Amino acid sequence: MNFDFLKDLRGLGSIYENCNNAEKLAMTMPVQSVFTARKSAELLAKFIYLAAHNEQIGLLSFADILSDPVVREFIHNRHVMNAFHFIRKSGNRAVHGDEEESPEEAIDVLEDLHFVAGETACMLGLIESYPAFEEHVASFPEARYVDEKDIDRKAQEMFLAYVEEYSAQLERDKYIEMKDYNWVEYSVEGNVEMHEYLDFKAKPNQRDIIDFLQEYLKSLVRFSIERAPEKAIQLELDYPVTLNATLTIGQEKYTSEDTERFIAALNNALPGADKFTIDVTCSGVLRELFNDELDENGVGRVNMIRKDAPWTGAGMLDTLLQYKRRNAFEYKVFVFYPDSGNFLHEAIMGGKEIDIQSLCDEQIVQKTFDEEWWSWDLNLYADFDFDKYPHQLNKLHEIVRKYVPQNEIQYCENAWDDGDNHILCNSIQWNCPCLREVQDFLDKINEVILPIKDEADLVCDGLWQIQNCFAFATWNWTEDGFKVTGTEL
Repeated sequence: MNFDFLKDLRGLGSIYENCNNAEKLAMTMPVQSVFTARKSAELLAKFIYLAAHNEQIGLLSFADILSDPVVREFIHNRHVMNAFHFIRKSGNRAVHGDEEESPEEAIDVLEDLHFVAGETACMLGLIESYPAFEEHVASFPEARYVDEKDIDRKAQEMFLAYVEEYSAQLERDKYIEMKDYNWVEYSVEGNVEMHEYLDFKAKPNQRDIIDFLQEYLKSLVRFSIERAPEKAIQLELDYPVTLNATLTIGQEKYTSEDTERFIAALNNALPGADKFTIDVTCSGVLRELFNDELDENGVGRVNMIRKDAPWTGAGMLDTLLQYKRRNAFEYKVFVFYPDSGNFLHEAIMGGKEIDIQSLCDEQIVQKTFDEEWWSWDLNLYADFDFDKYPHQLNKLHEIVRKYVPQNEIQYCENAWDDGDNHILCNSIQWNCPCLREVQDFLDKINEVILPIKDEADLVCDGLWQIQNCFAFATWNWTEDGFKVTGTEL
């Protein structure tokens, strides 16, 4: 069950039964589940009030506690505050019977209850982390609603049990210090190629998501105007900014090519949209999105990146991750730093992070797209005893000359002239409409290599991408030979 991590926590463990009951009621009695979740959150808020003030609560409502400046400063996390308010408002709506709650809505409330309970337990030093919320909640037909009557007394009991071993203020300060000041130095490339896709299946619950998206997209539009390719020379920019953004609301599409209409849609249509998609491709140096100046090579040094903060250097990812608990959305991002040759990529689908590598397979070599695969810094090594197998070495070089793009063969032969015969492909580019031709090349290489694979060191690296869609590929050595694998997200 989702709240099992609370069961044995000193003081806070007393809320376990309430939270667990809210989960058991979600599928069969969603209204009562929301009631119980609200009571649980109120109990937790009163526990936090005692920890923040170290005094009796008095006649304060749930809303009064959440509005208390000392409590807000003690929590020190607007996402936790937003979650508390969401639970409170959902409970109020259920109490007044304004709308019939569905199991899905009850699970949304449970997810935020899980979040605030877990964050509070971490903040108070009871645990270091808590498990991810499992949204597939089981049905418990035998579960019964139990109204929690005296939550002031229970909050007091919880707090007294907690302070027998812990100092709330000390634990909270240690936690906040870690969250606020645990920095690491992080180097990033200023020149970015980025493709993002965001699809909200339903209207976001928080207005600040819309506010962020408006400002983010407006900033990209401004950068693309101020640093357009035609202005690059006079601005002495090595990397002008190009942007192609599309906002889709219902049947209407708004593109950044029509700047005035696009901005008007951001201001007027987006806030009221029941669902929407945003598709962005962008490249260039997005200086102001990196929080630091860049050197003459377009490389920035960012000195304050939180260790626990997912970050790609630019884009919607790290802000939207804060909301993936509740909002049903799909997010994809592909980020490439051309100056470094490093592909940084992350996928969020249905609000969950996806391991892209796990999606890769060999079927990518059969796919064709509207544009060519673009590659970067491709290397292929086969090192073995050349005196023992001179014929194999000559055969490999012949295959390279036959298959590798003619304008790239010189880079390979330069390596051979320098005595590096094991470097079959030397930082080449191989752009092609279909990766089948690359795999055909590798199949020929494999015919030569596989019989002596146990006596050879075999390595390859480098990547391909389709710039206007979410597709990338790489080549790797496997027990069956060199293979191209990839995925279209």
